[in-house]
Amino acid sequence: MRVWRATQRYRRKLADSGELRVRLRELAAEYPRYGYWRLYRKLRRQGMMINHKRVYRLYREEQLTVRKRPRKRLARARVPASVPTAPNERWSMDFVSDSLADGRRLRIFNVVDDCTREALVLQAETSITGSCAAVSRFTNSILSAVETATPSFWSPSRGPTSTTVMCRPRRAA
Repeated sequence: MRVWRATQRYRRKLADSGELRVRLRELAAEYPRYGYWRLYRKLRRQGMMINHKRVYRLYREEQLTVRKRPRKRLARARVPASVPTAPNERWSMDFVSDSLADGRRLRIFNVVDDCTREALVLQAETSITGSCAAVSRFTNSILSAVETATPSFWSPSRGPTSTTVMCRPRRAA
């Protein structure tokens, strides 16, 4: 009987990988932060002569994944901010940034009355820093320009310019 050679197909012989699967699951349970490559290295150090591609295939078939670490939460309970009931009770300040068409950065220093939602100051410059000196300069100019009462509390932003928490504006005498 003659058979064309092109009709013959190679059928691979699957090796029994039961022991490897069990060991891979055990190592993954023992080291949940290890990916397939580190587990492969551990298996090799234990004397198992296997291919990393085979370990990857079994790792995926077993649906093993690197466990992500849970986020650390703050231990203290969050207290919602009190809502101001009168104008000039609390002012919030923050920086907003944008870029111009020519690529220069534009930063805007905002001061908002939290009760009336009125923007008291919008100071735009290309070189504002979040330093204490810059914020003090702006707040002192605001206090000298505003005829109304000064706020009893300043609420700074919680962004990278949060160094302004330490800056307390003072009215120029």
